[in-house]
Amino acid sequence: MSAELDELFGKEVRPQPRTVSVIVLAVTTLLLTAIGLMCSVIPAYLPALAAWNIAETDTDRLQEGYLGVESTTQVAWARRSSYVLLVGLSLVLIAQGYLVTTGFYAELWSGMLLLLLGPPT
Repeated sequence: MSAELDELFGKEVRPQPRTVSVIVLAVTTLLLTAIGLMCSVIPAYLPALAAWNIAETDTDRLQEGYLGVESTTQVAWARRSSYVLLVGLSLVLIAQGYLVTTGFYAELWSGMLLLLLGPPT
């Protein structure tokens, strides 16, 4: 807490980009996407949008001079990766919409129910 206050009031602490937060949110998005392929990937948008928001905020902080010039590559990497994450998630959502309309999920879940419960008597 005191480090955050020192950073806020301009003490001798050099602010750092929040790249670790973007990485954690990206991994969370990928896990939710993998799990969501069985039903819906929409919940994976929450951490993906949070990662994008952090990357955009850090970009603004860099352009305003709040972050040092040495963090330019980290901020650029976080920004690019958050965009790629959102675009990839959107492509997965489009593919999932196609699978829903073709009846893939109906076949998948009925097959799983047959495996679990056995054939109807």
